[in-house]
Amino acid sequence: MMMINVTDITGEPILLLKEISRGGQGAVYRTDHPNLAVKLEFDRENMEYSRDVSNNEKFNFLRLLPLPDNINITLPQVVLSDYAGYTMTLLDDMESFESAFAYDFNFETDYTNDWLESIKECNETCANDFAQYIVTGGLRRRLEAYYKCAMVLSILHSVGLVYCDLSSNNIFVSKDGTKAVWLIDADNINFQSYTAKNGGYYTPGYAAPEIIKGKGSTFYSDCYSFAISFFWNMTWIHPFMGVMTEEGIDDDFADDSQDKAYSGEYPWILDKEDDGNCLGEDASGMPIDMIVSHKLMKYFDRTFSSKGKDRRHTRTTMFEWTNVIAEAMDSVLRCPVCGMDYNGNGSNECPWCENRPVVIELITKINDNDFWMYRHEIIENKVIAIPLRVIEGVKSANVDRNAFYLKKEEKGYIISDFVEDYDFQLETEDKGKVSIYGEVVISEKCRLIVVNSRMYSEPVIIEVVIR
Repeated sequence: MMMINVTDITGEPILLLKEISRGGQGAVYRTDHPNLAVKLEFDRENMEYSRDVSNNEKFNFLRLLPLPDNINITLPQVVLSDYAGYTMTLLDDMESFESAFAYDFNFETDYTNDWLESIKECNETCANDFAQYIVTGGLRRRLEAYYKCAMVLSILHSVGLVYCDLSSNNIFVSKDGTKAVWLIDADNINFQSYTAKNGGYYTPGYAAPEIIKGKGSTFYSDCYSFAISFFWNMTWIHPFMGVMTEEGIDDDFADDSQDKAYSGEYPWILDKEDDGNCLGEDASGMPIDMIVSHKLMKYFDRTFSSKGKDRRHTRTTMFEWTNVIAEAMDSVLRCPVCGMDYNGNGSNECPWCENRPVVIELITKINDNDFWMYRHEIIENKVIAIPLRVIEGVKSANVDRNAFYLKKEEKGYIISDFVEDYDFQLETEDKGKVSIYGEVVISEKCRLIVVNSRMYSEPVIIEVVIR
């Protein structure tokens, strides 16, 4: 790659090292400065990098928008003096969702286990794909990352702002897990009252049909792009790349069949009313029915079916995505034998290898009504962080907070490090209550009583079952 030198308005020279993101409006680069990235805008006439620095005035406008404090969106820092573009802070230990989760034909790993070796005897390609899925975090990491992304977009929409041109290229996640999720390339953010009247930029493969037709961006087009990215990276299948994109199906338009799929002109691959674009027998990707829960599938169908494509108001909103992903995330189990993740609502048994791990199940009840359910596999001496949402539900303030921790040791199952917002009690065999602090050994079936009179008029009951 040819190195590009730019200068910001303070006179600081910056060397662009590696392109890390590309969208409809420009590209983002890592630089020779630690934790610093640069966005360069395209000239719409020739798609070269624009030298019209008068465009840089618009980036200062972003600072006037009512963005909530501490929202994980990287804003322009300093504009450039010789290109249309700006610098932004971006931690070096982060990577795009595209790099983190998308299928990589050149992926190599030494990771294996007995289950993968048995699969390899029958189908080496399939075994390698499963290994790649495991090494890149499996279903659990993907759900956690998209949950945090959905929360950022929910907050943004709640103050009337539209992101515009969302794709897997401009959502970033910590390389070592999901500790941080940030949106970059934020220079198109504006009020929906403005973006809805202006034809927006878009990244092929992610844009809502109305954007491609030249209409403006809305909350609903953000939701559509999010759903595309989510489904694609969770299953390694684009929701509109079915048999109609295969060679010979649409001979008159063979060259542009992918463009038509990316534009949503074909039915979605799981359309209940039109199966003309279903997956072919030789389709690649993960087995959808073993990856996507029934409830998540309903939300995808609302977005990708003809109803969702044509009537955008029926699409799943970001608020709904945040809640349904949290529910799915809190029911995922990771098999300690084969390493694959699966939806554990129905049974402890792993559908991939038929192993049955020991599982903790928490059912939260408020006023005798089921409020939340959380399940997680238990592995000896491995700490499980029980999220605060088992008590409070989904809230932006508790995304990274935990209620308490659980660990299995030789002396039994131990819970500890309780969140200070609440008082915790353990119900005794005679239905009495014992306040608990520090750490306590619990039985395989017990009830926790959680009290905070400022939030709940009645105690919250958490039924704990280990089996």
